[in-house]
Parts: sequence; C-alpha cells; structure tokens
Amino acid sequence: MLSSLPGPKQVDEVALGSDGVVNGLGSDAIYADLSTSSVSLARRIYDEFKAKGMHALDAPVSRRPTSASRISPGA
Repeated sequence: MLSSLPGPKQVDEVALGSDGVVNGLGSDAIYADLSTSSVSLARRIYDEFKAKGMHALDAPVSRRPTSASRISPGA
C-alpha cells in the first residue's frame, strides 16, 4: 500500500491510528509512505509494522508536480 500525505501528523494517523493501516493489513504486507515526514516517525512505523510481520518503507517524494513536468523523457 502507498500513502502520500501532507505531513507527519497525517502519516501517524493513517499508518498507526486506531483505524490505521497497521491494523488493517495482513502479515507480509508492504506499506510505503511517500510523504515528507520525520525520521523518528518512520522508525516507529517500521517497528510497529515489523512487530506484526509486515514491512514498512519510508520513500519520500521530494519534488512537486511542476518539477516532474520539466524532466525530459528518458532522463
């Protein structure tokens, strides 16, 4: 599952909240967060997912859509 959210507060709620991803996915599931967040939150997400047999990846997207539109194909 992928998520891309405005900030750490939203990432925490979506990933680890009572109705969060960590409580809805099965073992061996993969969760990748594309948001810009904090290192401490990324580590906590990783630890909580690992404890339930799941995988978590912090993979922030660092550019805006306008930057992507300026990249030439094949770059």
